[in-house]
Amino acid sequence: MSIEKPQVNVEVVNNTLTYTSKYTMLAKNLKFSMDRCVGCGLCSIVCPVEAITLGPIKDIAAKKLEAPQIIIDETKCVVCPVGASVCIFNALKFSAEEAFKTTRISGSINIDSSKCKPCLICEKTCPRKALEVEIQIPKKENLVKYEGEIWANGEIKIDMDKCIYCGLCEILCNAIKIEWIDKPTPPEFRIANGILINEDKCDYCGLCREICPTEAISVKCFKSAPRTIAKLEVKGGVRIDISSCIWCGLCMDKCPQKAIKTKKPFTGEIRIVKPEKCDPSGCKNCFNICPLNLFYTAKTLSESRIKVVDEYCIYCGACTNACPYDVLKVDRFGFSIEENNPWSKSYSEIYMKLIGRYKPKIIGYPVRKLAIPTGKVIPQEIGEVAQPLVEFEEIKERVDRLEELISNRSVRILIERGELKCLNSLGKIHQNNKS
Repeated sequence: MSIEKPQVNVEVVNNTLTYTSKYTMLAKNLKFSMDRCVGCGLCSIVCPVEAITLGPIKDIAAKKLEAPQIIIDETKCVVCPVGASVCIFNALKFSAEEAFKTTRISGSINIDSSKCKPCLICEKTCPRKALEVEIQIPKKENLVKYEGEIWANGEIKIDMDKCIYCGLCEILCNAIKIEWIDKPTPPEFRIANGILINEDKCDYCGLCREICPTEAISVKCFKSAPRTIAKLEVKGGVRIDISSCIWCGLCMDKCPQKAIKTKKPFTGEIRIVKPEKCDPSGCKNCFNICPLNLFYTAKTLSESRIKVVDEYCIYCGACTNACPYDVLKVDRFGFSIEENNPWSKSYSEIYMKLIGRYKPKIIGYPVRKLAIPTGKVIPQEIGEVAQPLVEFEEIKERVDRLEELISNRSVRILIERGELKCLNSLGKIHQNNKS
């Protein structure tokens, strides 16, 4: 019976490599997106056929070249789901004609809609742009109606110690402008630098004070033209892009309503083990490759030259692969599994490679011990005539003689040359000498 060995074909489209394997009864696909890959190498650790290796991560992180972060050898790859099951960045995706869901490494994120009062904090905080907030607030112009001319006198102040930059006042009124930070930086991860009020546009209606969740805005209207102010209603919610979320927990800590709960895919720790070799002024590899932007430079000379916000680290290990001087060390202690199915136990055993606790199974085969006869062999069938048989002692004697003969250098040379006649004569001479 012949075993079917399909050929793996590779197709490249828009920085995505698709590996396809077709059997008679099944077709499988493995897609590798270079745009999503961060070079963590988790897939290379668990690949059962060692078809995945890391690319030139150090040079990629140093921005010296553009290349794939991992290399998949199509001559070895069997297009299995194992590598994709540990890819927390969804750079590897496995699919097959038959719909089935495999076990995979995954964290979790949940938003309690009963606690969530929609604001922009989680969206602005997320380093992966995985959260999108939809807020429905009528503009102030549609809520404040004047009978004739528009004018008002008053004052407005913002207490910056109370302001959390929720963004609601800016959505409501064109007189308020927040200076957002596009990429929040550690260790504070501030999402804005400040908030400005254009009093030429403000009519001191007080709606911004009403919408502020922390009571950071105070408004006084001394006098205004005749007007009516409608009731303010805020509606909305948060959408999660699961394919982009990596469950770091930053949004959970920043949410003022404590409406978000997250769980990391790994437990572990990250350490700076060789701080004396680090030079952040010349090397920015860890800064460039970290998918969460967790590294920052220490403020004082007494500290390590670089620091990392461990509480949001997901322990992917990309920084250790990128560091040219082995300054960093990431240890993973445990992992979280998304699906509990019949394959979970087998996958869990493979995932032990990620935390350094993998023990390959040793398959034991049954051993059958045969008793060696010490006397003559007795015929098995009744009535069979016994023939002269060689006794065990004689067999042992012959084996000993053969072993002694083979240990002779001249005998080994004759065996290599194939000179059997000479070998036979030499054996007789050896036997005579022994006698």
